[in-house]
Amino acid sequence: MPWDEEAHPRDEAGEFSVASSSSSPSGQAMAYDPKRKTGPGYGQKGGDPKVKEVQQLLAKLGLTDASGKPLALDGKLGPKTTEAIKAAQRKYGMKPDGKVTPSVLAKLKKAKPRTKTSRLRKPRTGGPRKKK
Repeated sequence: MPWDEEAHPRDEAGEFSVASSSSSPSGQAMAYDPKRKTGPGYGQKGGDPKVKEVQQLLAKLGLTDASGKPLALDGKLGPKTTEAIKAAQRKYGMKPDGKVTPSVLAKLKKAKPRTKTSRLRKPRTGGPRKKK
């Protein structure tokens, strides 16, 4: 079943709602289907905007795909995005099933972005270094 707003409506605040018994006939969260090798965003020009949002949140947290490469922000919920979702779920003490549920999305939105620390040292001031 393709991903659409009717099957996965937004809540009162306009936020993305991915899983509830009323939002999806099967009651499942947004997830990759390994048997069919497809997920939300496949077959959609530019991918799914909500999947892209999840990918951006994962990237801000410094999470990568299973091979350690930066996550593609393509809007397709495939095996690489699923591995990054599982890593986030493990990081936050959740069941690592790779499904994007409202609780997973809330954790990602509340998480502090990873800050890049510079490996460069601050320039020294005060003249030449003294020998010991």
